[in-house]
Amino acid sequence: MFRTTSIIGFVATLLGVAICYAALPGNRQWRIKKSEPWNAIRRLIYPLALLCFLAMVITSFYPLLVLKESIHGYWLILHAVFAPVFAICLVCLVVMWAGNCSFNKNDWPPLQKICFWLIVILAIPVILSIVLSMFSFFGTKGQEFLLQLHRYSALLLALIVIVHTYLIICTKMGK
Repeated sequence: MFRTTSIIGFVATLLGVAICYAALPGNRQWRIKKSEPWNAIRRLIYPLALLCFLAMVITSFYPLLVLKESIHGYWLILHAVFAPVFAICLVCLVVMWAGNCSFNKNDWPPLQKICFWLIVILAIPVILSIVLSMFSFFGTKGQEFLLQLHRYSALLLALIVIVHTYLIICTKMGK
């Protein structure tokens, strides 16, 4: 069931991004913004977070979707190596971008800001579900629930990161 849901989710999201990109009017040239002190740090942390997230998506979904097996062995080790780096980068991005992504009555509904906050909110169950499953507080049923929570919230997080990344690229290229 999760494999089918994942395939449908990724195909639908990537197809939606492709359709939106094709329908996007105007030129597609990169705009260079004026440098600010935080921009240099953002330019380092955002790609690192995206790289770690991509590595975690590949190491978790490739065995499931392509090899039709659960994550284990080297896939699990790589996944666990990139996870804390991503979590730290995510915290840094939240601190640096929270002010820019705050809502006011003049800019509702900016999809890019909504995606940002959904990423922040969904990262909490993704991180907590796997950390809590490492302790023996929960029985077998509890750990199975935490695994399913981790899987589905990570899938939703991955789909929203794809949309958010697309929106960032569209903003950088101009509409």
